Amino acid sequence: MRGVSAPVEVTRLLVGHARAAREARIELGGGALAGASIHLVATPSGVEARVSAPNEAARFALAGVLDRVGLHLRSRGIVMRPGASLDTGSRQSQRDGRGRR
Repeated sequence: MRGVSAPVEVTRLLVGHARAAREARIELGGGALAGASIHLVATPSGVEARVSAPNEAARFALAGVLDRVGLHLRSRGIVMRPGASLDTGSRQSQRDGRGRR
């Protein structure tokens, strides 16, 4: 990956079922993406993803990666589009301060 100096590694992988959604969270470590996470949730309308980064360098690196992923998916007929914030009721949302609505 361009813009990422040290190797990126998965430091944590969580898979679960909260309320009516199946979800996975991938936390990254190393390089410019250290501390970034990817949260995937299966919903009736498809798979929703939320990415987060702890600082500007990680956000910049993630933006570049997501642009390339979007182009690759589009070439296969899959479209990524921005959406609203997810809240599946997981314990992580409570730790993040989002709580239940």
